[in-house]
Amino acid sequence: MTIEEKMEHFKNVSLDNASAKSNDILTAYKQSLDEQFEKHKETALLESKSVESAKLNAVRLEVKRELSKVQAEVRRTVTLHQNKLKSQIFSAVVEKLNAYKKTEEYKKELISQINKISSDFNDTTVEFYIDSSDESLLSDLQSHTSADIKISTVPFIGGCKAIISDKNMLVDNSFKTKLAEEQEKFTISI
Repeated sequence: MTIEEKMEHFKNVSLDNASAKSNDILTAYKQSLDEQFEKHKETALLESKSVESAKLNAVRLEVKRELSKVQAEVRRTVTLHQNKLKSQIFSAVVEKLNAYKKTEEYKKELISQINKISSDFNDTTVEFYIDSSDESLLSDLQSHTSADIKISTVPFIGGCKAIISDKNMLVDNSFKTKLAEEQEKFTISI
């Protein structure tokens, strides 16, 4: 082999070797870029899911907040309507009580209450009070019960109150107290 042939052979071998090394380097670089790209895709996908999850949570939170506002408004409206209805019901009850006070049964009920309290506390002094609107019944009540009955200066719709001074007691059979107790217990269910 001549020098030129040797040179040509050396050149070809060197070029083949350089080309092979270049291909190896390019393949390794391409593989490295592919790996980086895959990692970047995974990171971007995770970030995307994280952002999507954060936005979804923000939307859920806003929906819950709005739902709470609506529920509070509904509760407020229901409570207002319940209170209005309760007021109407008890206004009707007061009207019925006022109508009842004009009946003979009411007078009998007062006499019965006074006699019962008098018999329960017959060994002590009992002062009875009736509402000022029942003043017209005073003489009848006194004649049927022979009790010490006075007109109250504080209105209580009807019924009677009894003060037992010796025992420091108040027996309150007034309509106002009974009505207040019922209003306290009264609920409207939906």
